[in-house]
Amino acid sequence: MRLITDSEQKHYPLFADANRDVLATGFKSLDGELPRGGWPTEGVLEIVTRQNRALAFQLLLPALAMLSRNDDPRWVVLVAPPFFPSRPGLLAAGVDLSRLLVVRPDAMHGIDVIERLLSNGKCAALLAWPMVENESLSQRLSEAAEQGGCLAVLFRDSVKRKPVAAQTMRVALHPSDDALLLDIQQSGMRARKMACQIPYAQLYHYASNQRLDS
Repeated sequence: MRLITDSEQKHYPLFADANRDVLATGFKSLDGELPRGGWPTEGVLEIVTRQNRALAFQLLLPALAMLSRNDDPRWVVLVAPPFFPSRPGLLAAGVDLSRLLVVRPDAMHGIDVIERLLSNGKCAALLAWPMVENESLSQRLSEAAEQGGCLAVLFRDSVKRKPVAAQTMRVALHPSDDALLLDIQQSGMRARKMACQIPYAQLYHYASNQRLDS
């Protein structure tokens, strides 16, 4: 895993906690635009997209590969994914499958399961597709992620117009003709729009190996 160094951090605007490590995204153009130059390693990252769930997952795949192969023995967990990631595709992307868990709780207990996994200290990152939404979800899971020292990634089809919860980064994806557009908002920071020149070939390289549930 590549973490942003102290010397690099001074070139990026700080977000909530300046003492935290930052995980490189795997895309230089995106690292150059995100606060402190990468994904946070703790707290909540909301990925909002109304279409193409595979694209959203591809955006996180390079970081997941790095997390699964670092010296941290904790798990990378997928909770209720709406697709079946293929073994060959994940291996080709560099994901260590021995560090990957897929959990499929029932809708009634899904949020409780996510909260327990985040807080138990055994997950480096947890990616979840919540089946139930409520106003306090991000704050509740943010507290659990803080307790467990974990990054919680929540994939959502939409969010209500409400402030970003504490220790949360929200990234809304808008595919365009030639670039993936990202609207980024960090707790305590105004939203700002940017166009990251991430070639679609990089994002879709393994998307054909994932079957979406319809």
